[in-house]
Amino acid sequence: MPEQLDIQRILALPDNEFLLEVFRALLGRDPDPDGLHFYTNRLQQGISRTRVLLEFRTSAEGQKRADVLSVPELNALVPRYRFLKQLPLGKWRWLFGSSSFQVGSLRSSLPRIR
Repeated sequence: MPEQLDIQRILALPDNEFLLEVFRALLGRDPDPDGLHFYTNRLQQGISRTRVLLEFRTSAEGQKRADVLSVPELNALVPRYRFLKQLPLGKWRWLFGSSSFQVGSLRSSLPRIR
């Protein structure tokens, strides 16, 4: 039986703790300095935590852990995230598509993607 991730607890953490926990939970390892620096900068630039979670979950490394870590709230967003990534609108696709990440019970579970 896969381990269940408490996404609400992780989302409530300060940025540095959030990233450490995301690396450990979704990738199964501690962050390398470059990766931690990259995502720290992205959060400071305004990328949403939901998008960080989705980027980790849909990465090759994150997909390998999908069998051992259950994240239903996040898994429900993955198809929409992959669809938006294919749109030819550059960064505007995230603003245009953010409403598709605010449906049903997920509205209270995860913040807007941007």
